[in-house]
Amino acid sequence: MLLPKSALFATLLTAIIGSQIFMNTSAKSQASEASITNENFVINTNKSNKSNGQKLPQSTFRLIQNDIQKRFGVSPNTLKLHASTSETWDGCMGIPKPNGPCTAIAISGFRVVVSNQAQNRFWVYHTSNDGERLAYNSTASLPRNAKISAPKIINRNKIIPTSGDSVIFQAAQTTGFSSEYYAWELTRDGLLTRRAIARKPGKPETIRQLSKQELDKFTDVLTKNSFNHFHRLSYLNMSAIAADAGSYQFNYYGAVVEYTQDDLQKYPANLRRIISEWEKLRVASNK
Repeated sequence: MLLPKSALFATLLTAIIGSQIFMNTSAKSQASEASITNENFVINTNKSNKSNGQKLPQSTFRLIQNDIQKRFGVSPNTLKLHASTSETWDGCMGIPKPNGPCTAIAISGFRVVVSNQAQNRFWVYHTSNDGERLAYNSTASLPRNAKISAPKIINRNKIIPTSGDSVIFQAAQTTGFSSEYYAWELTRDGLLTRRAIARKPGKPETIRQLSKQELDKFTDVLTKNSFNHFHRLSYLNMSAIAADAGSYQFNYYGAVVEYTQDDLQKYPANLRRIISEWEKLRVASNK
């Protein structure tokens, strides 16, 4: 049916106006998205798991750069974001003192690893989303010419679960020249077991029963050396792994750290003590 000229003109005018509104709305939406993209940047903590990329506000990163400059005299221009992931902190911002109390509050923020351009110096920070709460994790950092590269952040889906709720510590082998990988587990009552975790996960086999003194000594070293300050940090040496060096993932009450068993002197001092104490316990258990 043909429309009168006046009706046809009105229809065309409505269509043109509607098209302009749509184009303006789309342009505003794109401009808004561009603004968000410029305001934040994304860092993928692990190329094998890009879904773990998290957005860290540039303003928060600048605050970290400024803090490193004040503490160590390092120019912000030489610092780069090495890894970042979102976290929910307690009142201690994830850096409690041994046996110290922490306020049970939930603070949304980030775990951040910053390195210099050569990646032979690195700093670990815990921050709130807006950067108003900024905590330097000195235990896990190596700000003075380290012999290892800056650590990555362990993807949550790469954490090896323990076999049960009674396990307080686990040392799981993840790489190395071995026909089978094992996880050594220590329970609350001091029972040390071992189970296969690679090809055919098996039931824990008893290694030995620790005395209360042995158990207390081992857990005391882990606590005093702030094991939980290393949570989700991976100090793996990929060059050593390529040469069949063994790597291990430690889990103590849910806090997880990874390292490669090559030159242990290059790791942060507290982590060296933790590794050394575990090796003493493992060797004594094999006798």
